[in-house]
Amino acid sequence: MNATEELPRGQQLLLQRLIANHSMTSKEATRIFEELVLHTKDYLDENEDVFEDGEQEGAGSGSANGSRDKNNFMGQGIGTLQDAFVSINRQLKPGFGLEIVTMVDTSGNGAKYFHAVVNTAADEVAKSDTVFSKSWNPHERAFVRLVMRALVDQNSNDDNDDDDDEDDNDDDDDEDNGKRKRKSKKAQVLGIRRADLINLRSDLDRGFKLNLDQATWVIAILLEEKWLRVSASTETNRRESVQGTIELAPRSYMELYHYITGLGMAADKLPQFLYHRD
Repeated sequence: MNATEELPRGQQLLLQRLIANHSMTSKEATRIFEELVLHTKDYLDENEDVFEDGEQEGAGSGSANGSRDKNNFMGQGIGTLQDAFVSINRQLKPGFGLEIVTMVDTSGNGAKYFHAVVNTAADEVAKSDTVFSKSWNPHERAFVRLVMRALVDQNSNDDNDDDDDEDDNDDDDDEDNGKRKRKSKKAQVLGIRRADLINLRSDLDRGFKLNLDQATWVIAILLEEKWLRVSASTETNRRESVQGTIELAPRSYMELYHYITGLGMAADKLPQFLYHRD
């Protein structure tokens, strides 16, 4: 498939769902993929031509037609979510500079996988504050940069502390053991209190200003759009509280790779990424 060909209808819908949700877990993405395949007929337009060139509607048995419908809907040979991601990326990357990428999140109990559509080009758009929202004013974007920098600095400081501990204690450890230790250390990062993030408004450079309500609203939007998330260590009854802790969400690591490394996070401190390519 080259960059000028249209994606099969099922892949289009899967891509639309992924973009609309900003990022989603592997469990969510698999559920959507299986739902699309299972209910192919429900998603086909009434007059949509679902047959290969040269085939006639009504030819053969009903079951054969149903098989062709399903194949043409999600694409020939697309039997798994991984197959669909590879097929979509074959179109997205050369045509639009975008790619479905998967992040391995080891911050909780066990690894979780998150998928998102990201800009793979290290261009000015990927590095600038407009990656969040072009509709935000300069005051809001300046505040967002302070928030992201604070969270990046915290992660970097925690990682440096972990490295110091490892230097003291693991002189004879092999590389794999070192990796496991670093991952377990990262799981202890608690984030920054919501109240402290909101109060960063007082650190805005001269010429930029946000009041308490405006800063609170910006943090709420960053959470709603999945740039940030409430830390898993936060108690349930504090998730909406100013005392709850907030951390970078998977979407930020995946979509803001160039932005957050530009803020000072070392590339080797980022989570592991998986790429869906031929």
